[in-house]
Amino acid sequence: MSDFNSCTFSGRLGKDPEAKATQSGMIISGFSIACSRKYKGEESTEWLDMTAFGKLAEICNQYLKKGSKVLVRCRLQTDTWDKDGVKQYRTKFIVEELQMLDSKGDNSGSPEYSGRQEPQRQAAQPESALDPMDDFDSDVPF
Repeated sequence: MSDFNSCTFSGRLGKDPEAKATQSGMIISGFSIACSRKYKGEESTEWLDMTAFGKLAEICNQYLKKGSKVLVRCRLQTDTWDKDGVKQYRTKFIVEELQMLDSKGDNSGSPEYSGRQEPQRQAAQPESALDPMDDFDSDVPF
């Protein structure tokens, strides 16, 4: 069986997405979603840091806002760095697909977006600019 790094979450944005651009001009969107769970009458909430790249990031910045309900499929990524000699860790989720669950009227027409698929109302963009890890994956010898 192959390794598989995929997570799916449904939740609401805690604040508006924050947009940044890399030196090469790629857009990055950062936002967090609250995922709640009820167990034996008590509710707990987990806050998850999400990051989207390229066209998907542009869509997040354009259409999402605080309180938006979304369904995301993402992969887990842990960043590490040293701060004053102490190793620091931060776990985040890289968004690969996004479905907006809020709708005006009924809930049947929720659009889905992914880093590899263009939404119909957006202009086309070259595939190579959609996922910064695509170039990395092609260098892996196995």
